[in-house]
Amino acid sequence: MHTSGGAVTRAGSEESDEPRDARIAVIIPAHNEEPVIAGAIESALRLFDRWDVYVVSDSSKDATAEIAARTGVNVLELLTNRGKAGALEAVIEEFALTENYDGVLILDADTELDAGYVEGAKRQLRDPDVAAVAGFVVSEWKPGERTFVGRLISVYRDRLYFMLQYFMRFGQTWRHSNTSFIVPGFASVYRSSALREIEINPKGW
Repeated sequence: MHTSGGAVTRAGSEESDEPRDARIAVIIPAHNEEPVIAGAIESALRLFDRWDVYVVSDSSKDATAEIAARTGVNVLELLTNRGKAGALEAVIEEFALTENYDGVLILDADTELDAGYVEGAKRQLRDPDVAAVAGFVVSEWKPGERTFVGRLISVYRDRLYFMLQYFMRFGQTWRHSNTSFIVPGFASVYRSSALREIEINPKGW
């Protein structure tokens, strides 16, 4: 799938009226994602500094953590499998991400970031009433790498994404309806102050 900070000052000592972009941490939770983790990290590093990217390996049995470590990003290895929610909770607490950043971007290991989404998310977070910014998924079309059945599945999935995102997700998040009850997990940005109010890994789930 494809989908900095202090106040700015003018010459002299006056503060700029331009709002600064939100400082965002990127979290990539991963469990046995050796084939795809490098692509996700590379896409993040095109848009973020490596020290702002955090990979949490959820007790992976393959080379997921080693591949991530070679890129120079922050890596947290969990010895026991906690699931995606537990892994997110662990990395946020370990690095105090909601205290050190204005927002947190959660990126699936099989997803690549688009610059337009990141720019849009930062722009949206300038509005203090925005708690989260959902991503928009676009499937990569690689017919040469798939069988005939695989191509049929890809076409079906692409049409399904189109219908759900344009007609349902956009309708739910329209300013005058504002009825969205879930933020997609493949790529989403949360305001840190809002994330601190959420029980990321509730017991029993």
